[in-house]
Amino acid sequence: MSADAFFRAAERAASLPPLDDAVWIEAWRDIFRPVPSALAALRRLAEDVTPILISNTNAVHWDGVLRVAPELTRLVPLRALSFEVGAAKPEPALFHAALARAGARPSDALYADDRPELVEAARAMGIDGFVVRNPDAFADELQRRGFLAPGSVPLQSLPAQFGGTASPLFVQGLVEFRAGRFFEAHEAWELLWKDSAGDDRLFFQALIQLAAACVHIGRGNAAPGRRLLALAKSKLGQFGDDKAGVNVQSLRREIGSALAEAPEALLRVDLRGRFPI
Repeated sequence: MSADAFFRAAERAASLPPLDDAVWIEAWRDIFRPVPSALAALRRLAEDVTPILISNTNAVHWDGVLRVAPELTRLVPLRALSFEVGAAKPEPALFHAALARAGARPSDALYADDRPELVEAARAMGIDGFVVRNPDAFADELQRRGFLAPGSVPLQSLPAQFGGTASPLFVQGLVEFRAGRFFEAHEAWELLWKDSAGDDRLFFQALIQLAAACVHIGRGNAAPGRRLLALAKSKLGQFGDDKAGVNVQSLRREIGSALAEAPEALLRVDLRGRFPI
């Protein structure tokens, strides 16, 4: 069913007057938020693992997913989507389409889903599977089965506390930043910043600006990189020597050292490990 046909059918079923498609699309599409820990697990897949997304979805929802997680097409380049295949889980046809696109046999595959009945449908076809009961369980199970690259560490196993409670998004940002994936660190911390307040919000903003500075510098844009470094240093100056396990004093010192360098020298620096977080 096309999107406009679905909208008209929903209007008739609910006895609604016709609405503009633009109203429908925004309300129907913009309902998604990324799960950083799941995306991080996909980034750490072993080289011999071929990921494929199998989803009961529609064109408008898929557009909504890509609006909040555009990197998904890079992390999972293969897809078997119900509206494209013409079949929906638990129908075997959708699983068969996914296996064919991945060039895999059922015995080669592993299926993960948050719905137990769909995992059972995959198992009935000879595909091993597990139920994802919470976001962290996805990375845990992949790690346990050897699907993550050697040296990968599940986020929840890293000791990090913020405001007295474990903060997976904060840890996610640390992991990405230390690995030199500064854009991803920026994205994780920004999600946390949106729901924070007071000193915590200011601290997250400083880290976001630091990560964004590294993105610019890595792309050869010294001027915006230096401006963001200066903003981050100014905000960090409002904290003591330590915040959430981050050595703020050392971080401020290293940012100051970077700002003292000539722009062309700064662009030649290997940023991974430059700023101690």
